[in-house]
Amino acid sequence: MSRWTCGIFGLFSLAIRHQLYQPTQIEIFSRHENERDTWNWAVLTCDPAIDHNIISHQLVVEVLQVLVQPIDEKMEPCIHTYGRGEKIIGYVDLTWCFEKNNRRMQTTRFWVTSTENPSYDAILGRTDAEQCGLIRHKRRWL
Repeated sequence: MSRWTCGIFGLFSLAIRHQLYQPTQIEIFSRHENERDTWNWAVLTCDPAIDHNIISHQLVVEVLQVLVQPIDEKMEPCIHTYGRGEKIIGYVDLTWCFEKNNRRMQTTRFWVTSTENPSYDAILGRTDAEQCGLIRHKRRWL
């Protein structure tokens, strides 16, 4: 799988450079207030440097029109966006599928960031990216 380095494109202002895997297009399911089911396109990237999945607030609120679930103060310090400096404002549980394989649905918890106009739609952290087959599982020696 090809990779590109964020710092080259200046998309993120990171103190530490790390690599993101090539973005892929996905479809995300949402149900609007009028109970109409819709599927919207988004770009998914995976970042093995983070443990949690993150998604842009703008995508969640303006495009998907999904309600962001609040997090309590005890939970917030446990969520890290390693080196991104982004604040987490809540979470959403979303059902999605890859554009090329719409038979294999995924339901994933994404932590919603407060960043205005981020350069990403959604980013899968290491664990979920491994489960989806986007990155290889690293062997851990005991």
